[in-house]
Amino acid sequence: MTPWKNQHSEPRQIPAKAGAIWGERKILLGIVALAVVLRVAMAFVYPFEFPDSKDYDALARAIVEQRDYQVDGLYATRMPGYPIFIAAIYMVCGYSIKAVLIVQAFLGGAIVYLVHRLARRVVGAPDSLPLIAAALAAVDPLSIAFSASLLTETPFTLCLVGGIYLCVKLMDRPRLGWWVAISAIWAVAVELRASLYWCIVPLAVVLMVMARTWRDRLIHVAGLGIVLLILFVSLLPWERRNDGLFAPARVHFTTLEGISLYEAVYPGATGGPKQDVLVLPAEMEPLNEAQRNAEWSRRAWECVRNDPARVAALAVRKVARMWSPVLNAAEFQNVLLQIALAAWHIPLFVAAIVGLIGLVLPMRWKILLLVPMVYFSAIHAIFLGSVRYRVPLTPFLCIFAAAGIVRVIQYTNQRKRLWEV
Repeated sequence: MTPWKNQHSEPRQIPAKAGAIWGERKILLGIVALAVVLRVAMAFVYPFEFPDSKDYDALARAIVEQRDYQVDGLYATRMPGYPIFIAAIYMVCGYSIKAVLIVQAFLGGAIVYLVHRLARRVVGAPDSLPLIAAALAAVDPLSIAFSASLLTETPFTLCLVGGIYLCVKLMDRPRLGWWVAISAIWAVAVELRASLYWCIVPLAVVLMVMARTWRDRLIHVAGLGIVLLILFVSLLPWERRNDGLFAPARVHFTTLEGISLYEAVYPGATGGPKQDVLVLPAEMEPLNEAQRNAEWSRRAWECVRNDPARVAALAVRKVARMWSPVLNAAEFQNVLLQIALAAWHIPLFVAAIVGLIGLVLPMRWKILLLVPMVYFSAIHAIFLGSVRYRVPLTPFLCIFAAAGIVRVIQYTNQRKRLWEV
């Protein structure tokens, strides 16, 4: 019989696969921690304030103090999701914007984790790709900057990436339960940013086309119906409240849509913000908030019909602004800052193009990840174009860029082996 000490003297052998997974998790933990630290540091060192930030802060305070949900006498300019998010933090931490930014820093870490999970779900192997994608998302300068501002970008990005992750799971294993989960995520995301509402339709169409069986297609059809039903129900309180304020005029989402569309297409439009130079016409002064919204929208579509060629050319300019490697706003035209952003974004875009045309990512996953990128590019070809609006798309851009980096590494190794032979 073998002595007791001999039975236990050999070190426990960890399977190679388990060891690799544990090693990957440790690296991922470090990347997520780095993402949080960078965002917390930005919140303390250089937080950003935008005009929208003041509105969100005022609305959150109104919720906490149980006053009317309005700012500057306007009652439906902002969807209620983000003010509710801020108000919940204010109720716990007092009126501390820093507390909101710290919470958003941790949400940024959660986004980086989800980027890894999404990339892992999409590619499975090689192991390096999900970690590269997570690392790119962790240090992306725009994602860090907008997490340190009182804006919807960070919580909205988390919802969007979570929803796309579930869509990826649905492509392999259609389940109505996951559609219900997507419905909940989409409802929250639309309360943060209403423009997401119809993005679920092209996503569902892609899932239907890629489905292996008619049973799976029927599940996706039913799932799309569930999402649209839950979105309708979740928005009912907001619409009922607005109907009570503005009837007979209707407001589906916010009363900023009309003037936002007008500033994007009127004869003096440049593709960037112009509301500060727009003057309320005298004939619109007697109108209520919803009626003004409808009139701005009517005038905007009239501009589109009267000069479609100009509006089409403007749409190209807006998309270029949205995907610009540098900042468009005049107040951020610091030379060193612009050079630093260009040095980050140009290689990132090139790597993403390589990843898009390469074979590292399966085609069906490429199409699915492209849906939100194309959808929001189309939205902002109509409305304003700004680098801010691509921040929620950065996680998908990072996955494509990681695929491009992996492809370049593979190509380099292949060439090296050929030279050695």
